[in-house]
Amino acid sequence: MNISTKSLPLAVASAMALTSFGALADYPDGPITVVAPYGPGGSSDLAARTMASSIPDYIGGNVLVVNRTGAAGVVGSNFVRNAAPDGETLLLARYGSHATGPALNPDAPYDWDDFTYLGMLSLDAFVCIVPADSPYDNLDEWREGVAASPGKYSYSTSGFGTGNHLVVSLLLDSQGIDPDTANHVPYEGDGEVVSSVVGGHVDFTCVNLSPALGQINSGTVKPLGVTTPERVDDLPEVPSFSELGYDSMEAGVGWSALVGPPDLNGEIVEAWTAALAQLKDSESWNAAVLRLGAIPSVMSPEETKDFVGSQVGVIRDIVERLDLAN
Repeated sequence: MNISTKSLPLAVASAMALTSFGALADYPDGPITVVAPYGPGGSSDLAARTMASSIPDYIGGNVLVVNRTGAAGVVGSNFVRNAAPDGETLLLARYGSHATGPALNPDAPYDWDDFTYLGMLSLDAFVCIVPADSPYDNLDEWREGVAASPGKYSYSTSGFGTGNHLVVSLLLDSQGIDPDTANHVPYEGDGEVVSSVVGGHVDFTCVNLSPALGQINSGTVKPLGVTTPERVDDLPEVPSFSELGYDSMEAGVGWSALVGPPDLNGEIVEAWTAALAQLKDSESWNAAVLRLGAIPSVMSPEETKDFVGSQVGVIRDIVERLDLAN
């Protein structure tokens, strides 16, 4: 039964208001765990730790990052999906774990909207790379080589249903190459995915820019293009796929968001909304995100959920068209 404070004596109504304020003021009353659902060193891990190092000034408590890997982000995400809605366990949600994963795997134990959205943190370009000793220096050369030798070339991802799995499929499709003619080699996280290209264990991949940027700058891998509509500031010499004539690659723009279990207390949502609004203006956090090759893009819970929902719709259309579902 809903009771309006207008019908209560002033003292009782004031006590209720103070109790409500106290519940908010007491959060958090201990460490907050943010689960990164992919391996250490990858873009999920880096995004989570960058946020965790800055947010205590605004949320008023320590934030610890824990990696819970497996099943292309499903293990960690489902752990938070089933956690108590007390704000003590949150998730660094990713494009792969919440947009491409449920679209590619209808049997996933959760859907994209089975969580309480707290806010978007950043957007991420994907970059497609080849080893430094690859005979291909640009997209045209790469396309001709891969198309001429079906079954010869391999690519790495963080697993079936991840963002880079979808983006590689988009890349092959955009070049008129059947995605099934390249060999898929899954790893645990983006860090391993990039290392597999550096070491020449696979022939190419598409991965979030943040874990690949250092390797690109050091010359241990060669970039073919980025998925953002325009070139990114950190790689001014690398063309976007759109400027090369492949607009479909814009569906491969990743992101990092903070989410909690379903039915998270509204006061906790308000606390995080206020904290992220302050984080948005933090010069040190913005600089740290930019150093990772990501784009600071703090959004409200409502804006975040609308953004993700719209993207999921586009991705599901792509998955159906390419017959990519597991």
